Amino acid sequence: MDSSREDLSPMESGEPVVISAVLLLWPYSLSVLFLSFAIVDVFFLQSVVKSHLPQDFSSLFLLIYILDLPHIVAGFPGLVDAEYIAVYGRKISLGIPLVVCLTLAIAVANPLIIMALYAILTMNHVIAQQVGIAGMFLQKRGKAFFVWKWLPIVCSALIYLVVFTTMKFWTVEDITRIVFPCAWAIYLTVTWILLRQAVSAIGRMHVLSLSATLLLSSILVSYSAFVTFMLLLLVHNIVAYIYYIAHDSSRSTLQVKNVFYRLLRPLGLPVYVILPVFSLSVTWLVYFLIHVSPPSVIMGNLLYGLFASLPFIHYYTEHFIWRAGSPHRREIKVRAS
Repeated sequence: MDSSREDLSPMESGEPVVISAVLLLWPYSLSVLFLSFAIVDVFFLQSVVKSHLPQDFSSLFLLIYILDLPHIVAGFPGLVDAEYIAVYGRKISLGIPLVVCLTLAIAVANPLIIMALYAILTMNHVIAQQVGIAGMFLQKRGKAFFVWKWLPIVCSALIYLVVFTTMKFWTVEDITRIVFPCAWAIYLTVTWILLRQAVSAIGRMHVLSLSATLLLSSILVSYSAFVTFMLLLLVHNIVAYIYYIAHDSSRSTLQVKNVFYRLLRPLGLPVYVILPVFSLSVTWLVYFLIHVSPPSVIMGNLLYGLFASLPFIHYYTEHFIWRAGSPHRREIKVRAS
């Protein structure tokens, strides 16, 4: 691909949509809500809610996948754009089919491997997004920032692996009892270092809010791994929707260049209505199809691999479309106020 194409001036769609950095802080308040819910259930309701939460392996995995899927689907319409396809070139035309083929091949060979990969990449994606946003307000990204990013990713991926791959040599209780205390000590230390290095109040707020959410999440694991995953995915989903709606709205300010929104333009609906309705509808459809019995085991694994490829396509495309200087990034700005 011609690298000069990625240095084009901003797409002709008017001024970028501005996102408030304060707005991006609000999803973190869910951590307090979730922890309060768990405390009330344990101390006042005798854990009656916890007893009704999904416990078996297949139901747990399916619900996590369904919770993760809406924001994944919401990210795809923004790519249906001739100018973007021309810029990203082979990353889309070759990369996406390759991701699908690899996912299908692994799913047919051993579906458990897909679950393990999904666990690791999901937690990397969820936490890395929030760390990246906080990093925009930090002047320095040194060793402390590296540890601050990767320590929770490793710990959460380990929890994910234990829950979803039925690892027998370790349990969630072992991790919370042995690993977490050491991880907390290190994480609190690097958080303190970053707070001292932050040059703005909004930077300190983002570092503090993300750190508090991750620490509260590690406490929630003892209550329910499902509730912990649900909290992190909801925070991630809300922030992702803010970015997608802002981006897709910016691309439609003066001229609708996106094919998806051009087809829906006669409806006269704004992006903030179209995108959630579309993504939730597709999620419901996938949920319905998952419960349709396949005609054979091989066909079932192929369908499993096809559905599983959606997150991997998402993680792959997100890796380059939101990089600094990309066409996607030029359509939005984050205001530190």
